[in-house]
Amino acid sequence: MAVFSPPKSSTDSATRRYLLVLFLPQTKPWGVVAGTWFAASTAPPLGQAMTLMAANVKGNTKKLVVGALFFVSYCVGCIVGPQLWQEPDVPRYTKGCIASVVSWCLLDCSFTLFYVTGQRSNEKREAASHQALGGVATEGLVIAIDEDSTERQGKLFRYSL
Repeated sequence: MAVFSPPKSSTDSATRRYLLVLFLPQTKPWGVVAGTWFAASTAPPLGQAMTLMAANVKGNTKKLVVGALFFVSYCVGCIVGPQLWQEPDVPRYTKGCIASVVSWCLLDCSFTLFYVTGQRSNEKREAASHQALGGVATEGLVIAIDEDSTERQGKLFRYSL
């Protein structure tokens, strides 16, 4: 069986950009400006998180609750986040940059943790299915889309990594 490493996420580059804003000397003002512009690109990891949520949560009620929690968390972040970028911190905005670096690192850790746990779960499910079906491949079996069961209840469910 092949061993895969977690995918390289775009959170690493965003973390480096905030560190650029924090530690670049004041004698290079355009470097700070460019680091600020590039650090503001948050769409790729947000899209990754939404895609993982949509693909890996099964069950109508559970999917609705997870989507609502994701939305509320995003809204709270949008309200709290700007409070860390205050005028007394000009020109470095140290509190905001540190909070951004920490949040990007936490996001990267959560993506890695999801990848590792999802891969382990898929391996266990594959082994159990292989044993239960007597060596028959599970790739051709179909899962009903409108079935209202969770991913833990569905024996054929596999996490999308």
